[in-house]
Amino acid sequence: MPKTQTARTETHPSHNPLYFINLHWYEETNRSFSVLLTTRLCATHREQQVATATKGKRKGEKTPLSTIKGCCSRKPEFFHPNMPIMEAIFRLLLSNENQPMTAEEISARLVELGLDNNWVRDGAAGVVRRLIEHDRVYGLSPAPESQPASGS
Repeated sequence: MPKTQTARTETHPSHNPLYFINLHWYEETNRSFSVLLTTRLCATHREQQVATATKGKRKGEKTPLSTIKGCCSRKPEFFHPNMPIMEAIFRLLLSNENQPMTAEEISARLVELGLDNNWVRDGAAGVVRRLIEHDRVYGLSPAPESQPASGS
């Protein structure tokens, strides 16, 4: 089962929210994050995931998100230039272990990966923001704002 997600503690203005994969969205929409995650693993780790599912998790075994970050996302087929932009954003968040990122961070990283596909120019962060805010497939959403610690 994927680890739960918590937002960064830094504050970001409301016009520059952090985005992440909302695992609660999968529960609310009766979708399986685990299935979607498994299909993004490289062939070797997909086979290991199936074996683990039948035998049970062993102590010290990596989570699928850390496996994607440490191995699968480094394979050439994980990101490719003809990939739909929403899939690329989803995979980018997976490869970042679902740590929340701003639209600016996401668009800059997509450029670094060579996934700009002629849309990444001035205003690319605005495009990323609009795409994420209208997502109905991947569960992408603004991360909850950090809660102040109670000192009572």
